[in-house]
Amino acid sequence: MKLLKNKMFSLSGDENTFTLEHRIFNISCFMISVFGAIGSLGNYFSGLHLMTVWLSIFGTLISGTLFYLARIKGFFNTKIVFVYLVATVIVLGLMYFYNGGAQGTVIYLIIMLLNIFLLIVPRRYQYFFGTVLYVTLVLLVTLEFLFPNWIIEYHSINEMLLDHIITIFYTIFFTSSIIILFRKNYALDRLKILAQHDALLDLNQQINSQKNELEEKTKQLQLSIESTNERNKYIETLLKELNHRVKNNLQLVSSLLQKQANLSTDSSAKVALLDTKNRLLSLILLHQRLYGNENTTQIFMPKYLKELAESILISYHSIEEEDIIYDTDDVWLDVELAISIGLMANELITNSFKHAFDNISEPKLFISFKRDRTNFILRIKDNGVGMNKNSESSSFGMELIELLTKQLKGKLEKESSSNGCTFTLTFNTIRS
Repeated sequence: MKLLKNKMFSLSGDENTFTLEHRIFNISCFMISVFGAIGSLGNYFSGLHLMTVWLSIFGTLISGTLFYLARIKGFFNTKIVFVYLVATVIVLGLMYFYNGGAQGTVIYLIIMLLNIFLLIVPRRYQYFFGTVLYVTLVLLVTLEFLFPNWIIEYHSINEMLLDHIITIFYTIFFTSSIIILFRKNYALDRLKILAQHDALLDLNQQINSQKNELEEKTKQLQLSIESTNERNKYIETLLKELNHRVKNNLQLVSSLLQKQANLSTDSSAKVALLDTKNRLLSLILLHQRLYGNENTTQIFMPKYLKELAESILISYHSIEEEDIIYDTDDVWLDVELAISIGLMANELITNSFKHAFDNISEPKLFISFKRDRTNFILRIKDNGVGMNKNSESSSFGMELIELLTKQLKGKLEKESSSNGCTFTLTFNTIRS
């Protein structure tokens, strides 16, 4: 008996390699193949209809093939079980009519396979497989009732008894073997589940304990966050007030410069005073935006550059507002970086307004600020008369631009021709 049990386990497969369902499927396919082969010979020699013999052979081949795929090749899933279900319905459904109908043994085999399928398939498919086989039984009995002439009956009572004895013996042996072989696995699984349940209870207690600790820490953290938020609001209020006062002071200085320029009789001094006033303008606008924004440490560049260009335009009136074309990404910059960009943009825009558009019928100024993966790109372009190289290299504004470019560790490219002037500043987005 022990030898037989070991052999059956060998045929079903190693429990470390195959799941329990896979192993039940393996041994089921093997035992049905053996029964099919023996049944084919028994049906032939007992005188049953020849079609019953061929259907037994066909069932044997299907079971043997599935055993080879599942046990030898290790292929097992719901699809292969579904194939077995379809083959069962077809083979046993046809055999029902050639093997005495309700008086035959096919019903035993369908019920036996129903139990096996319920052990093998995932839980979500059990109702489907059970329904298919139950419907098959009802349909076969109904067809026999409606068309009794379809049934090929046994030749004799002895033939029927022999068929019943063999089939009953096989079904009892088969189902008993499956239960005996794998009951130990179910018991072990139950012990594992109980052990896991106890472990989960312990884990749940630990989780509850940790949860209480986390809740206490969360309360403390919440109080700390509320205190920090209040402190941050106070600091933001101070920063806004500081920016407001800086802006007012810069405006006062700007007004003084404007007044001094108006009183000055020296044209060079007047231009220098106005240029300085415009440089202050970029700082005034920056602090004005810091005072008006929720964000007190960063500047939204599209609005800042637009306001800067329009404010400078008021001093020169060389083009109209609609002649300024903007192409800017939605970029926020830190104050320190925005100051440098604002000063550079002020110099370049002022230079275009002062020198570029004399005798230009359709003046255009292009202001672009873009960001790619690694760089910021500021581009100021006009369609004016171009820049005089001597004045370009000697002007204080260009010296300021080159100084700021070095501070940003950037690269400044200048293009000047009779069709206009373009300045392109490129610097890295990663600040050191």
